[in-house]
Amino acid sequence: MSTKKKVIYITVLSILSLLLVFSGFLNAQLLIANKCNLKGTAFSGLVDSSSCSTTNTNSNSVRVVPTAFGDSTNVAAIFTASNKSVVGIGILNQNESTEGVIGTGFVVTSDGYIATNQHVVSSEDSDYYVKFPDDETVYNVTEVYRDRINDIAIIKIDKDGLDPLPLGDSDTVTPGEQVVAIGNPLGELNSTVTSGIVSAVNRTVEIDSNSFLRTNAETFEDTIQTDAAINPGNSGGPLINSAGEVIGINFATIRNTNNLSFAIPIEYLKNRLTELQDNGDFKIAYVGIGYSVNSYRLGDQVIIGARVQSVDLKGSAAGVLEEGDIITKFDGTDLSEDSLFRLIQSQEIGSTVEVEFYRDGELMTDNIKIIQK
Repeated sequence: MSTKKKVIYITVLSILSLLLVFSGFLNAQLLIANKCNLKGTAFSGLVDSSSCSTTNTNSNSVRVVPTAFGDSTNVAAIFTASNKSVVGIGILNQNESTEGVIGTGFVVTSDGYIATNQHVVSSEDSDYYVKFPDDETVYNVTEVYRDRINDIAIIKIDKDGLDPLPLGDSDTVTPGEQVVAIGNPLGELNSTVTSGIVSAVNRTVEIDSNSFLRTNAETFEDTIQTDAAINPGNSGGPLINSAGEVIGINFATIRNTNNLSFAIPIEYLKNRLTELQDNGDFKIAYVGIGYSVNSYRLGDQVIIGARVQSVDLKGSAAGVLEEGDIITKFDGTDLSEDSLFRLIQSQEIGSTVEVEFYRDGELMTDNIKIIQK
């Protein structure tokens, strides 16, 4: 079973003025918190995966990446090849002046789409900007697409000819693989690179409920654990493998520990890119519950289930599930065999599924409709 840890986001806290002005955007609890393999999506700016590790078809530059680490020279090569596509993200003041960087992002298409964390750009009342390394130009963010459930966002700037980072395959990531993280720790130390290994995969982590404004869940499943040093300001930055491919989006770290951090699998981002291209927005399956996955003793048996911690009154689970219910099966699949998150996201919008759960020790069954978030 996946290890569950209390974690906090890695958004920078050093910009106190932002925390005061945008308290609904970042609160004091937020202490830390390719185009490749997208063939067939026809998403603008994406190139054929056969060229991702060598050339950029949208410019005259050549992307050179090593096939293995071996020594620090290869870390440097990955940094050199990738850093120009890693950006800082900040908030524009009313007079169009800029504050310091609050998070990180990375280019995913040549025509201005950039990936980051939702909690970096969570305020719908704020205007955001992007800055590239070694470029003083401030690019206003013109569009923001948010996936609050997975803490993913895609933002758009008006700039063409960008060099997207190639996206890898997070489904094949294994512990022990060496990785590089690039970001903007403390919001000021831009273009910082650290290296380490994948410590574990398929981790379930629970976000401190006081550190993130979400209405549906505080649990993330399938995350990638790494010991690469990730610090405040790295939120939204890429976790890159030895082939120079992004395998995750850095988003959280465990408080008061040395280098225990987590990244969202890149497959989630690739799905959102496809949806954005096909539908002009994200299409997210939703039932409206917050839950915590663990093992629970009921009488003389121990079960693996998802304890309902909150129910969104606007969600389809309202009136069906209650706080304290322990979900053990969803659409006929035992939660010991698959994650509840994946089971929900695999459903068609508008479909109805059967859910099996315990309430006050009694096994119950009911139906829930899958709606779009």
